[in-house]
Amino acid sequence: MHFYFDETKFKIDGIEYLALAGVLIEEQNMASILSHLEALKTELEEDQFLGKKEENRLLHFTEDNLEIQPKVIECLREQKVKVYIAYKILGDDYQDTYNNIMTKILFDRFQKNHTYKFTINYEENTYIKPTKLAKAIDNISKVVQERKPTFTGYTLVKVNKTEPFNAIPDYFLGVFRQYIVVDTRQDYMKRNFEKLRKKIRLILDMENDIFYHKDNPYKKYS
Repeated sequence: MHFYFDETKFKIDGIEYLALAGVLIEEQNMASILSHLEALKTELEEDQFLGKKEENRLLHFTEDNLEIQPKVIECLREQKVKVYIAYKILGDDYQDTYNNIMTKILFDRFQKNHTYKFTINYEENTYIKPTKLAKAIDNISKVVQERKPTFTGYTLVKVNKTEPFNAIPDYFLGVFRQYIVVDTRQDYMKRNFEKLRKKIRLILDMENDIFYHKDNPYKKYS
């Protein structure tokens, strides 16, 4: 099992939050997803009408323009991924908040999929020390191991910004951030979120301990 993580910050009523998205991909689906991402990137690079600057990265939500974003979203909605998003108020220690969110997402996944070995990929970040992150994950791993003796552990991998699979959590977070923060008049932002909703297995508001899922759907707008 492969987990790809990315994070974003946003403000609501002047309060800053940190959110993480974890994208779970089974090994047998990795090659197909990569093929689709690479084909899309090639298509976009060859489309001279998209106005993409050569120095900018493709398949990065904040850098892709409004013509590119829908194409990426359409691609992602067809892929076999499961997405988990959690957020809480950003505390004084960025890493503590980050660790707390990531381990909250991982704990239940470890227990549910305890017969699988996990590879956890997170994007390099100057605020994150690998040793502190590994220690936090080790702590929950020990608890899972006690409850589920068949749990086979994990491997933690720091990836750089060129990693193709990074595009997936990046895009889900970008769409979620717009949906939760931006004015209701931006209808296309709501449509983007709805297109990806079925891929999002869980949205967790850690401040209020609210779990949003298919039986309790996340809904900002009435």
